[in-house]
Amino acid sequence: MENTKYVDKQAELINLCEEFKILFQKENGVCLALQLFKETKPEFDRDFSDSLYYKYSYRFKPKGIVSYLIVEMHKYIYGNYYWRYGVILKDGDAFALIEEKKHDKEIDIKISGEKKNEFLTIIAKKIDEINDRFTNLKVNKKVGCICKECKDSDDMYFFGYDYITKALHKNKETVECQNSTQDIKLLELLGYKELQVLMMGNLNEIDVRGNGNFIFQNLRGNNMKLSINRRGHEKTTKVPVKKKQILIIESQPDNLTNTEANKGISSIMEAWKKGEYREKFEKPQVKLATNRSEFLHILDSVSPDILHLSLHTNKEEGLIFTDEKGGKDYMSKDEFVQKIKFISQKKLLDLVFINSCNSSIYAEGITPYADYAIGMTDSIPPKLANLFAKEFYKSFFENKNIEKAFRTGVLELKFSKNIELPENIETAKEDIPKLYKK
Repeated sequence: MENTKYVDKQAELINLCEEFKILFQKENGVCLALQLFKETKPEFDRDFSDSLYYKYSYRFKPKGIVSYLIVEMHKYIYGNYYWRYGVILKDGDAFALIEEKKHDKEIDIKISGEKKNEFLTIIAKKIDEINDRFTNLKVNKKVGCICKECKDSDDMYFFGYDYITKALHKNKETVECQNSTQDIKLLELLGYKELQVLMMGNLNEIDVRGNGNFIFQNLRGNNMKLSINRRGHEKTTKVPVKKKQILIIESQPDNLTNTEANKGISSIMEAWKKGEYREKFEKPQVKLATNRSEFLHILDSVSPDILHLSLHTNKEEGLIFTDEKGGKDYMSKDEFVQKIKFISQKKLLDLVFINSCNSSIYAEGITPYADYAIGMTDSIPPKLANLFAKEFYKSFFENKNIEKAFRTGVLELKFSKNIELPENIETAKEDIPKLYKK
């Protein structure tokens, strides 16, 4: 006759065992006790060669950390792929191989799949929670190098996660592998291989917003924010698109031709219309026949990210604006610099492009108040000035950063045909535009 004395205690006993991480209950009601798991790892044919490789390294590793993890993440277990010292977890298309050696002081984590970053964040957060249950536990997180030499080697180099987080907070782009001496992009090291240039700035791949927040664009074209706190926890959230403002200021007094100026502005507008990444920018605003007295008010009201000036310059007098009667009104270098400085207190400009002869001294003067400035080191015929601006903006609106767009414009100038410099200009065509960086 069966002993039924403790039948009504089964649920209570199972809950107690789950509480102490001794077993877990599957959806079909079957209970699995960890102490009864096989010691050998089951065969699994998934390739983890292109995976993220993380390690938790302990000075002293308490027993049961992986066991706790298996119990607390049992809903992610893939099929029957679990054993005494490890488990394979699955979330969407992401697979995670987590294992410890029997007498080792490390836990290895390998994760593959498109959403491996998000899955790693879930797993790492859970392991950190488990580690926190032990008093004074010394743990170091490490990230495996992604360079070819390390991937093909049994002696992979591992970066300390604290070092990576510190480098990110200091706006570093790369770290050096100590095996291959190759520079490794930090966010690619964390698995964000789909990064594209989103914003203009000093960095080629990412726009750093401070405090461990990084703005990038994923393959679906969504703007995302990656937040990495001091502990190394990552979180990605979708952020709204903030389009860049472009302001074009033109001023051609009545005794100076404005035909070429109009053509130059038209070519910028055409480049914006045809640009593959035009959605990142508001339609450029154009202010014609601008008076010197209006200049600061217009800048303050529009608050542009990019300022393009289509003007003439007098070497002795300054930038030539229009006065209220349509005549010339000069703005000195000091006045121009002070007005850009004033605007920068409200908003630092990404770029000031002064498409005017002998304007490099004005561009150089505002470098503390704009990320980039472009000016001309000599006189330049309007057709060449417009060609340079046209090619610069075509490249820029195709998602090239400012430096690459500048090099594109210079290259087009160098090999331009049928537009030659006057004999009194000794500077080579390609050397007239000059880029200044903050």
